[in-house]
Formats: sequence, structure tokens, C-alpha cells
Amino acid sequence: MIALHRAPRRDSLAFVLVVFGSVFASTVPVEAVEAELLELPERLAERDLAALQTAIEQIHARAARSREAWTEADLQKKVPERFLALDAKLAKVKDPKARAKAMVELALLWAELAWVERIDPLVEAIAKDDADLAARLGSFAASENVFARVVGADPKYARAAVDLVEAAHEGYRKLFGFEHVSKLPGKKIRVLIQVDPEIERTRLYFHPSPKWHSELRYEMADEQSLTLQGRQRIVYGFAHELGHMVAMWGEYGKIEDDKHAWAHYTGSLIVESIYDKLGNEPWPTWTAFQRRASGKARLLTQIEGKSPSTESYEEILALFAKVGDELGTEVYGRAFEWLESKRRVRRLNRVPYLWMRDLRDALLAVVEKDDREKVATWFAGK
Repeated sequence: MIALHRAPRRDSLAFVLVVFGSVFASTVPVEAVEAELLELPERLAERDLAALQTAIEQIHARAARSREAWTEADLQKKVPERFLALDAKLAKVKDPKARAKAMVELALLWAELAWVERIDPLVEAIAKDDADLAARLGSFAASENVFARVVGADPKYARAAVDLVEAAHEGYRKLFGFEHVSKLPGKKIRVLIQVDPEIERTRLYFHPSPKWHSELRYEMADEQSLTLQGRQRIVYGFAHELGHMVAMWGEYGKIEDDKHAWAHYTGSLIVESIYDKLGNEPWPTWTAFQRRASGKARLLTQIEGKSPSTESYEEILALFAKVGDELGTEVYGRAFEWLESKRRVRRLNRVPYLWMRDLRDALLAVVEKDDREKVATWFAGK
């Protein structure tokens, strides 16, 4: 509570300023005190935002240490109640530019918790004060397992990204048996789509660095790369990158033990799951042609006549396909669970890094006794 008490006027004005119960006497001019009061909400906002950021970091750290999977809803319930009134508090900041900037910072903090219900009203309020800043903040959408932000493009792509990645996530669960694709179980997969003329090359990739989230990024110079005219394999691309999210292969930064085949194998099959769930337009203006060009048909062409082994890229693809065809694709989920429980899996920023021999050992442990010889033969290249 802030109160301003005015003393009787003499040669100068005397004021007593009560701030949070502390009393200070002053004989400064009226204008200076009034200016100080106008700036006070902005200074308090900076302090409150910094405190909220610290609180969110602590919540994420607790979730990461927990043996249970924390959902975004669980995280939101842990936010101290005093921060839930920040939206209304920031609305009292007098300067429109400062108010908009503070609201952007708050929106991005709520984004750390995928809290779309709190973000959307902030986006609307920011647009009234600073349309350019609101555009740079972008638009947001969320589902049970996905949280998307789109900057510089039509907001419809946020919803499209959520639906696409949600369908891919479901495919990894049903087809391959991976209950958790995100590197922190329970957390939504983050998707950032950014259109910026200064971006030099179009890239869709799994960004492994964020501390608390698994993030996919799609960066491009113009919105054409989001359409058929951009000639990008968007549906396959997102499915492929989720394969990297499940596991990277080899020693970080030195060698790619699977020669990039795992994400291609899983991505190709997940394309089929996406089309089965979303129909022939899993992305705005998309067509069934992309299914034929990026799905299982292309994979089968690439491995035609190839024998399973761990030598070449095509032979590793053939190995993955052989395991899935003969033992069932869900065997991969069982194998990864075995590795989690029986081996100390190498991780960087919580992303697992595996060798092909890790997969071999896990498969030998989880398949039926009669199938073990097959697995050993495939991995030996015989």
C-alpha cells in the first residue's frame, strides 16, 4: 500500500511518504515526489518480474528432481499466489511503452509454464499500447503435450503446429511405445516458428540446449517456407526432429553412431500416423502428395536390396526397419525403458545419447529367447 500524506505548506512543502509501512520525511519539491510516484510502479514491476523468474526457475528445478512426471498444470499450481495478480498490477504502469514492455516480459515468463490462458490477455493488452512489440511477441497455442509460439507469421500456424506435433507425439507413443518424448516427462514440447527477413537459411531442428524444455525450432526468412511453395518437408520434418528428441546417437559433438538414420526411420513411419490422424491436410494447404514423398514409401525405396547391418546409412535404415517389421515397432519403447533402468545413459541437457551397441544390448534383453539370434545376426551384418 502506498500513501502520500501532505503536511501544512510553509516556505517549502513537507511530505511524509509511506511505502510498505516504512515512513520517510522529505522536503523535496512537489513535482519531484509526484514524478517518483509515477515511476514507482515501473520499478516495482521490474522487481516483481525478477522475483517471478526466480520462482519459476525453482519450480522447474523441483520438477526435474522429482521422480514423478510433473505436467504444466502441476507447475502452474506451484506459482506463489502473490504473482497471480501481476497482470493487473502491470496494467497500472502509467507509461504505455514501459507497460507494454513489462507485459511482454510477463507473457514470456508465463510461457515458461505454457500458461496460454494468462498469455492471451496480455497479448491483447500489449497490442493496444504497442502493436509492433505485440507482433514481435507473436501468438501462442497449446494442447495436452505441445506448446507453440509463432513470430512473424499468421497466427493460424501456431494452432497448426500444435495439431501436427500432437499427432506426431501420439504416433511415437502408439507406434513405438514411447510414453514420454519430451526430455523431462510431463513437460509440453515447445515449438518456436520464427519468420524474420534477417534469417539467412531455412532450418527446422531440435534445439537441445534449453534447460527445462524440449524445443523444436523452425526458422525462415519469409512466410513462403510455411506453404507448399516453400518446398519444405514440414510434416516429415517435425516427425523427424521428434526422433532426435527421443534420443541422439553417439558421443556428443564427435560422432553420429547411427549416421542420422534413427530420426529418418521413425520420422518416415510417423508421417503415416500423422496423415491417419489428421487426414490429407495435416498442415494448411498440404496434400496427400507429401505422404507419398516423405513417408514409408520413400523409406522402402531407400532400403530396397539392402541387408541389415551397422555399416552404411542405408544398411542401418534397413536394420531399424527389420527390427520393427519382425519384432514389432513397439519393441523400441521396451528397449529404451530397459536402458533407462539397467544402464547409465549418457545425457546432455537431459537428452539421452546412445550407441548402436546400446540398442543391440537392450533388444537382446527384451525380445523373446527365440528372437535373440536374429537380433545378434542383424547387428553383426550377417
